[in-house]
Amino acid sequence: MDYSSTAYSSTEPGFFRLIELSPGQWNDEIHCTLNRYNRLRDGYPPYKALSYVWGRGRRNRPEILVNGYKVKVTANLETALKHLREQEKKATLWIDALCIDQSNIEERSLQVAQMREIYSMASEVIIFLGNGLDYSQQHSKSCGDFRPLKRFDVGTVDASSAAVDIWKTSPPKTPVQAYEIFSFLTTVAQCPSHSALFKFLADFPQTHLTQLSEALRRTLLVSWWDRIWVVQEAVVSERLTVRYGNVEISWELLVKVATALQSWESSYANHPNSIPISDLKVFNLFSRVSNLDRFRHNWRKSQGADLLSLMRYFGHRKASDDRDRVYALLGLCNQTTAIRPDYRLDVKEVFMRQ
Repeated sequence: MDYSSTAYSSTEPGFFRLIELSPGQWNDEIHCTLNRYNRLRDGYPPYKALSYVWGRGRRNRPEILVNGYKVKVTANLETALKHLREQEKKATLWIDALCIDQSNIEERSLQVAQMREIYSMASEVIIFLGNGLDYSQQHSKSCGDFRPLKRFDVGTVDASSAAVDIWKTSPPKTPVQAYEIFSFLTTVAQCPSHSALFKFLADFPQTHLTQLSEALRRTLLVSWWDRIWVVQEAVVSERLTVRYGNVEISWELLVKVATALQSWESSYANHPNSIPISDLKVFNLFSRVSNLDRFRHNWRKSQGADLLSLMRYFGHRKASDDRDRVYALLGLCNQTTAIRPDYRLDVKEVFMRQ
């Protein structure tokens, strides 16, 4: 009897699955238990949902244990599970690659239709951007536990300013660590005015600012920001947390940073020599944060948008399956549509149904 026949047993209306991730250290083998629930009968237990990019499949994919069976996953998912794993207690998660039988077309269609509800009912949606480090694979394996060491949030008193003060006399580590990136951003968000922000940037050594700007550029260009599925996952969630490397930052704080940098950008003409134009272009990338958050708030006010508008706005985003350019947006629609996720249809048939 194989893994699929035991973990993915017969389904009934309203069913869904959750992963129970066993505790462990960074280098320990990953152990998960796949449990079945029925939302119509039992409602939703507390769980967190993962918003991430599968990553490229490769020949020698890592393996984890699910219900005692070895299961191949992508390298990015393995890394995410290591970051999400607690040391002493189990974690309950919804992860599409594990909670949906990807080999069962009928089940995929049914579960994709429930995505909006699954992400909206999660106690927290974790946006996983990756390790946040440029280490080689060999170096990564020797670095031990990358578990988040610091959470950045709006209104918290932390050591961000102290860390930034240290960088003014000694350069950040190379490669720049995720902690340094978000310490810098938190200090930016705490600047009470444009003049305070200008002074902060003017006092910052240019070589250090350039290093941080490049690290920020990489952060805002990771694949997550380009994928179409993540729009629904972020928009419908009640609580968003961004996890990158060994830190996590609340979505609210990231939006506050984006607002500060974009409002400062509008005043740049009055302070043309405050930072190089190359660094300013990096700050422009924060429109990725503010644009998504603006749509998130507008959608919540109106409870949706029509499918054509959604496709015009988000149709340029990437999907590994072109049918998902439609299916990924259905949960955000405010209109009744005859379209239902159905992976038996080819791409042409899906688009002809609009």
